[in-house]
Amino acid sequence: MLNQSAAARNEEMEHFRKFFLLSNDLFCLVGSNGTFEMVNPAFSRALGWKPEEILGRPVFDIIHPEDVDSSGEQLKGLNEGIDTVNFVNRMRTTAGEYVWLQWMASPEVSSGHIFAVGRDISQVVRQERQLQESEHQFRVFFNNSRGMMCMHDLDGKLLAVNRASAESLGYQPAELIGRMLWEIVPPAFREGVQEYLGTIESEKQVTGLMRTLHRDGSTRIWLYNNVLEYSIDGNPYIIANALDITERHALEKDLKWTTEMLEQTNSVARIGFWHLDLEKQLPYWSDVTRHIHEVGDDFVPTLEGALAFYKEPYRAVIENAVNRGIEFNEPWDVELEIVTAKGRNIWVRSIGSPEFRDGRCVRLYGTFQDIDRQKRLEEEIQRSRKLLEDILQSATDVSVIATALDGTITLFNRGAENLLGYSSREMVGKQTPVSFHEPAELSERAAAKGVGLVDIFAKEAVDQRPGAQQEWTYIRKGGSAVNVSLVISAIHNMNNELTGYLHIATDITDRKKAEQLLLDEKAKLSAFVKHTPAAVVMLDKRLRIIAYSNAWQEDNQLKGQQLYGKMVYDLLPNIPAGFKQIYRDTLAGKVDKNGEFIWRPPGWEHDQHLHWEVRPWFHHDGGIGGITILTEDVTANAMHQEELQQAKQLAEQASVAKSEFLANMSHEIRTPLNGIIGFTDLVLKTRLNEVQHQYLSIVNQSASTLLNIINDILDFSKIEAGKLELDIQKQDIFEVSSQVSDMVKFQAQSKGLEMIYDVSADLPRFIWTDQLRLKQILVNLLSNAVKFTEKGEVGLKIYPVSPANAAFYRTLRFEVSDTGIGIRKERQEKIFEAFSQEDISITKRYGGTGLGLTISNKLLALMNSRLQLESIPGEGSTFFFEITVETADGPPVTWQHIEAVKKILVTDDNEHNRTILQQMLLLKGIETDMARSGFEALQLLMEGRTYDAVLMDYHMPVMDGLETLRKMRQMADQLGTWTPVVLLYSSSDDETVQRVCEELKVEQRLVKPVKMQDLYNALAHLSLKDPELMNTAPDAAHKRQPERTSLKVLLAEDNNVNMLLIKTIITRSVPMSTIVEARTGLEAVALYAQEQPDLVFMDIQMPEMNGYDATRRIRELHPQQHTPIVALTAGNTKGERERCIAAGMDDFLSKPFVEDEILALVNKWGSGEEQAVRETAGNQPLELSVLMGYLGSETKRDPLLRETLSLLLDDCKSVKQEMEGQDMSQKPKRIREICHSMRSVTTYAGLTGLEKAIRDTEANGPATEQLQVLAAELDKAIVAVQLALDQLP
Repeated sequence: MLNQSAAARNEEMEHFRKFFLLSNDLFCLVGSNGTFEMVNPAFSRALGWKPEEILGRPVFDIIHPEDVDSSGEQLKGLNEGIDTVNFVNRMRTTAGEYVWLQWMASPEVSSGHIFAVGRDISQVVRQERQLQESEHQFRVFFNNSRGMMCMHDLDGKLLAVNRASAESLGYQPAELIGRMLWEIVPPAFREGVQEYLGTIESEKQVTGLMRTLHRDGSTRIWLYNNVLEYSIDGNPYIIANALDITERHALEKDLKWTTEMLEQTNSVARIGFWHLDLEKQLPYWSDVTRHIHEVGDDFVPTLEGALAFYKEPYRAVIENAVNRGIEFNEPWDVELEIVTAKGRNIWVRSIGSPEFRDGRCVRLYGTFQDIDRQKRLEEEIQRSRKLLEDILQSATDVSVIATALDGTITLFNRGAENLLGYSSREMVGKQTPVSFHEPAELSERAAAKGVGLVDIFAKEAVDQRPGAQQEWTYIRKGGSAVNVSLVISAIHNMNNELTGYLHIATDITDRKKAEQLLLDEKAKLSAFVKHTPAAVVMLDKRLRIIAYSNAWQEDNQLKGQQLYGKMVYDLLPNIPAGFKQIYRDTLAGKVDKNGEFIWRPPGWEHDQHLHWEVRPWFHHDGGIGGITILTEDVTANAMHQEELQQAKQLAEQASVAKSEFLANMSHEIRTPLNGIIGFTDLVLKTRLNEVQHQYLSIVNQSASTLLNIINDILDFSKIEAGKLELDIQKQDIFEVSSQVSDMVKFQAQSKGLEMIYDVSADLPRFIWTDQLRLKQILVNLLSNAVKFTEKGEVGLKIYPVSPANAAFYRTLRFEVSDTGIGIRKERQEKIFEAFSQEDISITKRYGGTGLGLTISNKLLALMNSRLQLESIPGEGSTFFFEITVETADGPPVTWQHIEAVKKILVTDDNEHNRTILQQMLLLKGIETDMARSGFEALQLLMEGRTYDAVLMDYHMPVMDGLETLRKMRQMADQLGTWTPVVLLYSSSDDETVQRVCEELKVEQRLVKPVKMQDLYNALAHLSLKDPELMNTAPDAAHKRQPERTSLKVLLAEDNNVNMLLIKTIITRSVPMSTIVEARTGLEAVALYAQEQPDLVFMDIQMPEMNGYDATRRIRELHPQQHTPIVALTAGNTKGERERCIAAGMDDFLSKPFVEDEILALVNKWGSGEEQAVRETAGNQPLELSVLMGYLGSETKRDPLLRETLSLLLDDCKSVKQEMEGQDMSQKPKRIREICHSMRSVTTYAGLTGLEKAIRDTEANGPATEQLQVLAAELDKAIVAVQLALDQLP
């Protein structure tokens, strides 16, 4: 055990020895005598002392003298029984420096030694001292800083404030510590304190301006930069450092105001600045300098450019001044004239100074002032002064004499010389006006004023009002007296100081004579007034009669009475109160008159009509002397005018009656015309010999011409009667324009005219307009163009002239041009008058009523437009108009195979046609070569050029299109290649073209004018190989054939001719048909129930019950059965179709009609398949092809199509359910929201009926009737969409 203990102690001692040797702490053993007895190696590392140098050496030898006492006290405590002491002292190193050491010492009682362990804390001490020094410096800086320094917490409580901060606010630091920030902030800014505290908490540092409140109530402004810091224990506080900028802020504000005032002053004074750095060649002009030169703000001046503004001889002056400034250091100040950038001549003052450095000019600077006004004024003053002198000397009939204050004459003009006989030399500076005034008169007036003879003139100048004249007597040099009218006025200088007097006199000798003559004339005037035929009376200011005419006396029934001096109110006591006020106003200077005054004098049986005028008359001094009354009794004229007005009203009523008569007569005439046109149409389709066919053709054409005339008269009468209204509906503009072109192209081509059809591809597909009236206008213009053109071309051009606005409205322009006879300038306005043409010979040669253009212009007026004309006689005319309409884009039309066509040869002798075809092809990215003739086309082909297709016109000079194609076929047979051809021809060439195309195997042919869709369709089919696919156009003859072999038709018509016509047409086409005849509406209702027909033709005007009521009755009695009913009417007014549809009818046919129109309706409504769909879905409200076009669906198997229809069905059902659950007429806002959200959807889906109902609801508001229509269309849409979904594969 003992051995084990010894071994343990040895091991422990070994560990201690290693620790003693390796530790960084200092271990030492100090003997009882105070010397080092043992030290470890750390002593050498820390202090540099080797063991042999330190052992045996007193401890206090290396302790810092300042620490000896404190260290001794600590060691002394160990001798007094303290177990352990801790102390710090400094010990010297071998290098003479001191190291801070922290000691822990314990005594060894048995030996009296002290065991100590020390640690080097020099770095810690230095850091603490640096920190203390920093804190000390901060406190010194904090307390002695002249700026505001303080600390506050995030609640705004001030924690510390330096003296400068406190004193700047009128406090001591102790008074502010503990207070809140908003206590020292002005009330107006206290709300910002909380915002500032929040900002600095989040941003950690904030810079800005703040305002504080001084103890005396004044405000100080500070520029602060505050930082958020944290104490050792983690508490946040803000160190605020601010600079007092109150005075600087005021100075900056004052400087800004002073600068603005200086700039404004310079701007007002038109003084600009300039300088030129000659070393760097950097010029500068101020804004005012630029404005004076009238150049833009971006103008960069140069020395040469600046000198260029001066005109000769001033340019030489300024160049010399600048050169002398640069060479001799001479400044300049010159007034010169420049020419501004806008070409104005103005005077300027240029002041310049050179700046020299080292004997060389380095800079020019100065001012530039606009003195044009000043110079012009100086020139004007000089001119005025010269003019005054000239006037004074040339005024030979006016005496002008000026005197000094003492009366000495300073000016004696030529007029004074002429008047008085003295010369200017005799009077100026030598005499006073006393010398030529009549002495007795002068003495009398001076005595009356109490002044001397010379002073009387000054007194008169003061007492008289400016310009007042007095009569004086002058004595001429020869002694004769002359009466003058004299005006004496004071003369003042520019400082308004009195410098003299001006005597202006005129000889009134002749006036005196004139006054006597005036008295004589006054007597004559009085006699004139007395006997003048007009009713005139003159009253004084008290309204007493001083003169009157005999006519006035008679008009007022005062003949035989004494009138002079009597008041007019006494003579005419019944004068209206209004006239009394007019008299008072006239005495105040007002002139009053009236076109006509109507009143009934006492005792009169009818009103009196008067024209009157009341004006003041004046005394010779300008004062109002009274009033003059002039009256004219126009009662007879007024009664005549009243008779004319009554006659006018009767004439207007007769005109309206005439218009109504014409409208009614036209309506009645159309019915028999229906029989003529219909039956001649049928007969012409039977076997006839040539003469019979010719005669019947004449009858049919004559009846059609008569119908056109009746239509024109009917339209004109409606317009004149104000009964014609537009029927605005959604229309396909391309379809409308195509129909218009088709209606006149045969007429044009029969005359050998080229028909140009130019419809812009930028047009929207749909527009809202009255299709019938728009087509009527265009057909009328095109028909006129064809009628008055013998050779050349007629054309229709349509293009947009404005982009669509926010409401989808665009302005479209329609042009119809021709190369016809033209219209003379002076006759161009006349052609728009009713029943008028350009010349009477035109009517004889070409025929016509002259109503067409008038009606077209009036129809355009209803569309807020007008017809315009450009024409050159002998060259042709262009009629055009512009209309602004609502528009909508349609689904894109695609041609699946047209991309195979890359390049085409266009052959046409007409330049317009070539250009239009080129533009159409360019829209599809197709390149073109152009040939003006067959020869050019063949030449291009012989050059080896290849094309995907050739567009070949038939009618060309020298070599026509067919001959060209024959030669092309010969070339193709030789080369073994053939280029596909599209032949362009006129419809009048059908038979010839068809035969030759079969012979030459022409792939496609198009009737001119060529339409864009037809062209693309033809090109798309060129690449198809399947003959059946290439020939997709339906056979027109086959299309006209009815689709049913048997049909039961109820025909309700009271006119025998119309009844027979329809029966004949139907039985010819449907031999197995059954016709049930009804002569009245009641009979039609009864027969419908009995016969159950497949189709009903219902006349509108029938005895006993009209067609509207009969249809309503049928629908009421048979709600489960929907047989198509077609309205027959001789009228064609706006709203008639709507009235028919509203009554329950399905279609509308206007008389007169022909076989094709009847058969089209039979095909449309007589098909059993269509009937089944119609009974289910109504009148086909859904156009599935439109929706497929928008979606890009090529087949009905497209999943997107089914998904879209499903969503559409859900939307319609949701809206329907909402409308059924509440009274929507009381919720206009919700209705608007529904209409807005569904309108575009209905357009995309082709729900035309629902779209119209939505638009009508938006326009008319949620009235009960309108909501019923909307609900009905929703029902149709729901059924149609559901049916479409069911039929999808």
